[in-house]
Amino acid sequence: MRGNGGMLSTARDMYRWHRVLEADTILSRRAKAELFTPRVLIDRKAKVHYGYGWGVLPRTEHGRVAEHDAGNDWSIGEFARFPDKRVMVFWITNQAYRAGKWNLEDINSKLTLGLVRAL
Repeated sequence: MRGNGGMLSTARDMYRWHRVLEADTILSRRAKAELFTPRVLIDRKAKVHYGYGWGVLPRTEHGRVAEHDAGNDWSIGEFARFPDKRVMVFWITNQAYRAGKWNLEDINSKLTLGLVRAL
């Protein structure tokens, strides 16, 4: 089975990608600034902007946040970076919801921020 878009990865690989994004070895500081610059406001209430492939929250109680989530009606995953804290949250599941009980798309933010608060 292939992930959406043909991408395959592991939690360890996602952590490695996070560490690379903390440094200036693969992408320059300027390139990362472009990548994570808020471009288009997509959720006025949550103050979420879209950058180049990332949901960007410039100011939160945890500092800046850059995140990307994805799902396909049966699975969902979240990769969120909190660069001011040097923290990354990555979770993925093959069961996005249970009818009448819970829906991870609806509680994605609460779940992710709960993991950050636990640190």
